[in-house]
Amino acid sequence: MQELDDLDKLEQTKSKDDLDIKRENLKQGLQKLKERTIKYDTLQQQLNNTTDKQISTTDPDSRSILITKSNVEVAYNVQNAVDDKHNLIVQTQATNTNDGKALHKAATQAKENLQLKNEDSLMVLADKGYHTGAELQQCQDDNMITHVAYKEQPGVKHIANEFLSESFAYDKDTDSYTCPAGATLTSLGTWHNKKGEANETSYRFKTYRTNACKNCPLKSQCTKLPKRIIHRSEYQDAVDINDNNIKQNPQYYKRRQAIVEHPFGTIKRHFGFTHTLLKGLQKVNGEMNLIMFCYNFMRTKNILGFNKMLETIKNWQPDYSKIVCALKNGFVKVIYRQNEPRYFLQIYPMRFFKAV
Repeated sequence: MQELDDLDKLEQTKSKDDLDIKRENLKQGLQKLKERTIKYDTLQQQLNNTTDKQISTTDPDSRSILITKSNVEVAYNVQNAVDDKHNLIVQTQATNTNDGKALHKAATQAKENLQLKNEDSLMVLADKGYHTGAELQQCQDDNMITHVAYKEQPGVKHIANEFLSESFAYDKDTDSYTCPAGATLTSLGTWHNKKGEANETSYRFKTYRTNACKNCPLKSQCTKLPKRIIHRSEYQDAVDINDNNIKQNPQYYKRRQAIVEHPFGTIKRHFGFTHTLLKGLQKVNGEMNLIMFCYNFMRTKNILGFNKMLETIKNWQPDYSKIVCALKNGFVKVIYRQNEPRYFLQIYPMRFFKAV
């Protein structure tokens, strides 16, 4: 009996010790949760005090960037412009945004680096990520011929393919649309604002409609609403010009991938450069310019040969007035001279992720 009593006392002692350990673990867990709550509340306060919707805790300048439809990475997005003749990089800049608003700035800087005048023509090839009406309009206003891939209009369940908006013919003289059934859609001339993610005005558009929908026998194939409504962006003319360029000259756009193979393949596969070593947009910008300079150096050596390149460097008289201080805006412009009046440029984004 004494032995049983001793075992009962030992079990009670162990149970008490286990309970104390559990209480201590719970106390530590609650403390960690409180610290985490304070941390996230602080981050939320920082977000509330800025117009930016993101905060990176590893690199304050890096942002989550859409890589594919379902793949988002915290990264930098490097914009490159590559000339068609020699596959040399004529413009590069690291950014922390997507491609939607990068086309005009990249093409303008490339045109400046090529020492082209405003009246000189420049042909720009880019993928569909750069297809933004405002960017296309600015490029065309600056005498650039855009060949930017356009996104095919997706099908709609309740609308037959013959009645998609691209099947409605626009008449610029009367500012009206004609539907496939022959009815005319007109606008009241009121401009509406399309809001972006930050609630800013992304672009303006007008709406077009007709009363003929009420008695149209094809209405069920066209819309479920009382009237079919067509939206027209203020940049639609520029979009139409660009899309017609693609349709009429498909051979130009097909060259895009071939042009970009040199920088993309060489830097990421041959050089093995897939992650940035520095943090902060300004430093990453300098890092990218150095790696692009190395690419151009090797590419030039392959084109001219080592001896001829060395002789050219010895006889080179640099124009230092063209060099922008790296401390001022984070990059040095590379001047590349060409005598041909027209150039093909490939605008291509390369994502570089932060090394862990």
